[in-house]
Amino acid sequence: LKDYHTTYYHPSNALIQIYGQVEISRFLEKIDSYFSAYEKREIVIDQGVIDPVKPEDQVFEYPMEQGAGTENASIINYGMVTNGVDQVDRMGLSMLESILGDSASLLMTAMQEQFPGVSLSLSFEGDLAQPCFFFEAEGLNAEDKDAFRQTIDKSLTEMAKGVNAALVEAALLTKQFEAFGRADSSAVGQSLWRNTNAYWSVTGETDRFNSFLSALEQIEAKV
Repeated sequence: LKDYHTTYYHPSNALIQIYGQVEISRFLEKIDSYFSAYEKREIVIDQGVIDPVKPEDQVFEYPMEQGAGTENASIINYGMVTNGVDQVDRMGLSMLESILGDSASLLMTAMQEQFPGVSLSLSFEGDLAQPCFFFEAEGLNAEDKDAFRQTIDKSLTEMAKGVNAALVEAALLTKQFEAFGRADSSAVGQSLWRNTNAYWSVTGETDRFNSFLSALEQIEAKV
């Protein structure tokens, strides 16, 4: 733990943000008074990117209440890891999350046909060095995992041929509203800087909002 702290908790691995109507030079002088005692160093961070990605199955058992049945008591997770994605890809995948999660989507329809009554949730984790898609189903049996995975794979393959235009428009409108909400805040600076550190740690960029707008414009041009 001490070695980790010594290696990574250093000004060379820090991002400082200043927000508000302030005299920047005074803040820079103050910051310099603290950090000038440190020598600049090159810090290499292993973000744990897996390349190439290989399929892997894992099974975990968990305790259940005494007397509870195990029929349809399994939780099945299916994760997909991406490589080499840019900001446009991240936004597109985020929109795909919205499209897939709609009750009228091909995936949700196919899932209810294959597993009536199953509870399916999905999420796209885009603020990672290696963005991931996760599908989770509750109320299945362990032996359903292959059919669960195949249902998702088949639905995605079919969707690659074409997606319901109304679902695409709804997902795009959601992103446009998100952009409007970020810019129309009475404290726009505060709303924009909160996630900048996480974005910087993953992409090396700090202008998350304009990067968001640029990606949105490129997707709007394609739709």
